[in-house]
Amino acid sequence: MLDDPHVRAHGLYEPCEIEDDIGVYVYPGPLYALPASEGGIRRPPVALGQDNDYVYREVLGVSDEEYDRLVAEGHIATEYDRSVR
Repeated sequence: MLDDPHVRAHGLYEPCEIEDDIGVYVYPGPLYALPASEGGIRRPPVALGQDNDYVYREVLGVSDEEYDRLVAEGHIATEYDRSVR
């Protein structure tokens, strides 16, 4: 669908470079255009796991030991699995 000429011509999706050499991914573009706004993606999404520490420990109150265990068991992702696209 992303290669469809109609979809490309109307800019329904925009490529976005993700930090840390993760690569370029395609994200939905703006649904509509306003005359006084450029629209579009202004910045890349946060890196995978960037806010994990704050959310799990501060917001959810997970202990350091429990957090470390969840990471070790693979329940909390801290890096991209490059085999998944």
